[in-house]
Amino acid sequence: MRQIAGELFTKRRLYLVCFMALGLIEFLRATQAGNVWKAAANCTGLVMMALIFSAVPLKELTDRFNVIYVLLCAAAMITVHFYWLSHRGEILWGQAQTAVLNICWMGIALRYFFRKVIAEKKISLRPGLTGWLWIALSVSMIASVSERWWPLWFFLMFGCFYLTEFSGEDREALWDGMIDGTILAFFAVQIYAYGFRPYDELRYKGAFSNSNMMALYYLIVYLMCLFRLHLLEMKKEGWGWKSFFLLGAGGMLSFQLFTMCRTAWIASFVVTVLYGIFVMRGIWRMRWRGILCRGCALVLAAAVTFLPVYGTIRWLPTILHHPVWYEGEYAVDKVHSFDPPTSEKYVKLEDFMDALFGRILRTLDIVQRGGPFVLRVHAAEDMDKMERVELVEASWTEDTALRIRLTIYKAYWDNLNWFGHGLSEGYFIIGDEDYFSRHAQNLWLQMAYTHGIPAGILSVALSIVLLYAQGRNMMRRKDNPYAVIPFFVCVVFMVFGLMEIVWNPGQLIMFLVFFVQHPQIMEQQKK
Repeated sequence: MRQIAGELFTKRRLYLVCFMALGLIEFLRATQAGNVWKAAANCTGLVMMALIFSAVPLKELTDRFNVIYVLLCAAAMITVHFYWLSHRGEILWGQAQTAVLNICWMGIALRYFFRKVIAEKKISLRPGLTGWLWIALSVSMIASVSERWWPLWFFLMFGCFYLTEFSGEDREALWDGMIDGTILAFFAVQIYAYGFRPYDELRYKGAFSNSNMMALYYLIVYLMCLFRLHLLEMKKEGWGWKSFFLLGAGGMLSFQLFTMCRTAWIASFVVTVLYGIFVMRGIWRMRWRGILCRGCALVLAAAVTFLPVYGTIRWLPTILHHPVWYEGEYAVDKVHSFDPPTSEKYVKLEDFMDALFGRILRTLDIVQRGGPFVLRVHAAEDMDKMERVELVEASWTEDTALRIRLTIYKAYWDNLNWFGHGLSEGYFIIGDEDYFSRHAQNLWLQMAYTHGIPAGILSVALSIVLLYAQGRNMMRRKDNPYAVIPFFVCVVFMVFGLMEIVWNPGQLIMFLVFFVQHPQIMEQQKK
């Protein structure tokens, strides 16, 4: 019986489940109301607890002090519950409980690592340039007036993770768990979308409530397919699984097309080009003709999967015919359960193609179209309390969406300061109509606005150093099949972050960009 349990509950399976859980957290973060998604985002810490404690001898964590500490945390959870009962609306129930759980496990972990680093000196502390930049950035963010707790949470949580020592076998299991868990979570998310999310808007939202975030999710899965293709190539596997993941990569490109997210298109293009240059040419030593043929195969895979993707998102939701709407989504012109499968409310392929080519042409500044391209958001807040900014005049483009984005950049740039801004700041109404922005539409500008100019400068410096260090390490250790992962995760994070949100706790890409920086990866590549 013990042998069966040992085979079932392996670290490899644990890591797989952990990354599937992160996919669920991403789904809840992108779809649910605040009382749900905030609790889900906090559960990122519980996933990290499982990853860290899987590499720590549990007998060292079960001393008398920790037992008393856990009992005190349990009492705190009970206290929080009764406080919530008498002060409903002041705190969110799930968020408060999961926060206590994070405090509980991090207290145990911090005590363990303090003993190992300071008292016993069994773990050395050598942050390096990237580490010191991250520490400085974290301190700057914590010291700002942003009123946000996640910088401190991530600093303590990932600080413990970076001090955790994994064996070589465990490191491989972590990488495989990341790739396979993310792909399996995609199947669960997309099956849900096939069951309950009809395609009744030109920009496909899938299982999420926002087409851009759905596109980012497809982009992450696309990246995982490329990683799996690389591992198969390095292990000299046959064409069976390679064809499967090549077709999967093409399918992710097709899904991205239906979201009509230009940022995801650009990021996919950049990732694919860099993959051809650094992986196929630099590591596989493939000739340019072969790389071109593989590229054509990928384009063919996207073309082959295009119509099946449309067919599935259009017709599979009509089987159960029970649409699920998220907060603020209900509208008369959306598909209802009483609408027939042939309803005009569903998006037709020809309408999508017209909109797709219109969006591409607008990107090239050839035509001016309306419809789904304008960044319209119906605000729940009182717009009278927001600052109104004039739409930027740009003689070189007639693209309204682009002008709105430029106006957003200017509004946040003009309001930069040294100490950052609080939670109630950073909302702007754009132009004379009811367009408003909740964020800066750019990773580094948002960092500077929220946490102050010093944090913005440090975030730019850290981004440059990370890309250089991970790219160098990738090419230095070409025989390590997992060495490409940190570099490409950073590329996706930064390219998508140029124009969209990537900085919210609970987002999968934000977790991944911290996860892949574990210093043992660097050491392994230098050997």
